[in-house]
Amino acid sequence: VVRQGKMDFAELRAAIENLYAAKIPADQADLLYKILPSAEERELLQQHAADIAEFPESDQALHRLAQIERCEARLRIIVFWNRFDETVADLAAQVDCVIAAANSLRSSEKLRALLEVVLAFGNVMNSAKRGGAYGFRLQALAKLADTKNSHNSRSLLHFLVEQVHAHFPEARGFTSELTYLRRAAGVHVPTLSQELRECRAGIKMVSAEVLLVSDERSPVAQFYARAAKAVDDVGDSARKMLDLFQETLAWFGEDARTSPGDFFSLFAAFVDAWHAAAADNARAAEERARAAKQAKQTAAAPKKALRRVPSMGGVLAELQD
Repeated sequence: VVRQGKMDFAELRAAIENLYAAKIPADQADLLYKILPSAEERELLQQHAADIAEFPESDQALHRLAQIERCEARLRIIVFWNRFDETVADLAAQVDCVIAAANSLRSSEKLRALLEVVLAFGNVMNSAKRGGAYGFRLQALAKLADTKNSHNSRSLLHFLVEQVHAHFPEARGFTSELTYLRRAAGVHVPTLSQELRECRAGIKMVSAEVLLVSDERSPVAQFYARAAKAVDDVGDSARKMLDLFQETLAWFGEDARTSPGDFFSLFAAFVDAWHAAAADNARAAEERARAAKQAKQTAAAPKKALRRVPSMGGVLAELQD
């Protein structure tokens, strides 16, 4: 580890004691933390301190590490410090994705218009079976692509895309108003909550070191002030995210136990299916146009005169003559 860091042991010791996080990459600090001698190993090394020079280099290194005051806690702080910005940025990005996706779904007038069209189509199709419905479960959107015609060549979704394009401009282009659906679908709330708890535990660990250092101007004290605020901010945003998500579930009439992954995946899959159906319709329209053009050209082309083929009776008569 010392060789990889291109520093001698004295420099390493100073970096650990003074919490120079920038001098020890997180991976190396984590490795040092994992190879620290246990309490029993430290006691054994201490018993043979007089002969430590005769021990293998690795054992000598362990012995010297064990002599650093609060080495274990300081290495954990260095690991946490070096990974903190990336971790918090990732958490904030996940929270922002869910908030943006939920807001886009609730604020989209085009999506609202489309859902009204879907409801109207459903009521027309089911009018013989039951009266008009006032709403439908979002899972019904996934079934639109599964309902096929007798030739299994077109789905109800193909027909819906065609009708919206031709007759419902207020719903046209609804997919452009929906953002971050796929990324929001990848957010796992239990994992996010666990990472937030780990961040708070790390902040508590740094706080204990700050009390021991007793210097508000020290780098670790400044890091603590910045990190504590960042974690509080992400925690507040996460709480707002969860509240907004529950409001969004209620707004769409979905079960409050539905996870962001299931909810946003449904919309993301529907958007993908919508684009695929639109592409199919465009290709079919092009094929029909080509076929019509070819038929028109064929009809307009001059017809070749057919060669008269004499009948068998005529041939025999000519031979008799």
